[in-house]
Amino acid sequence: MKKSIFIMTIMVGFGLVSCSEKTTEESIIPENVEVHDDHHGEIDFTEGLVLDNGNKWLINDEMRPHLTDAENALKTFIEEGSDEYNQLGVELEKHNADLITSCTMEGKSHDELHKWLHHHIELIEDLKNASNDEEGQNAVNSLVDSFQEFHEYFN
Repeated sequence: MKKSIFIMTIMVGFGLVSCSEKTTEESIIPENVEVHDDHHGEIDFTEGLVLDNGNKWLINDEMRPHLTDAENALKTFIEEGSDEYNQLGVELEKHNADLITSCTMEGKSHDELHKWLHHHIELIEDLKNASNDEEGQNAVNSLVDSFQEFHEYFN
C-alpha cells in the first residue's frame, strides 16, 4: 500500500511539475513524451477549486478523451453492477496516466485541473486498495462525486 501511495505521489508530481519535461519513469510517463512546465510557483491544494471569472475552465482537446474514457469506465462499472473495485482502480489509474502525458495546458486552468486531479487520484488509490465491498462502494461513490465536481468547474 505504501508503494502504491508513493507511486501515485510521483505521478501527481510529474503531472504538476513536469508537464513538459522528459522523464524515464516509464510506468508514469513513457520516454520521449514531451510535456510542458509552466509553473512559476507551487499549487496550493488547500484552496478549493475556483471558476474562471464565473466560467468553467476549458480543457484541451488532447486531454478530453482520457477524461471521457475514465468517466465512461466508471459509468459502465456501475451500470453492470460489478464488484471488481480493484480492477476498476487499475483501469482509472491508466486513464489518469494517459491524461497526464497528454497535458499541454498552461497557467491557471492547468493549476485548477491539477487541484481536482490531485484529490481524484487519491480516490482512485482508495478504490484500488479497497479490501471489501463497503470500501469499494464508498470509493466508487466518491469518484462519481469527483466527476460531478469536474463538470462544475471544467468544459
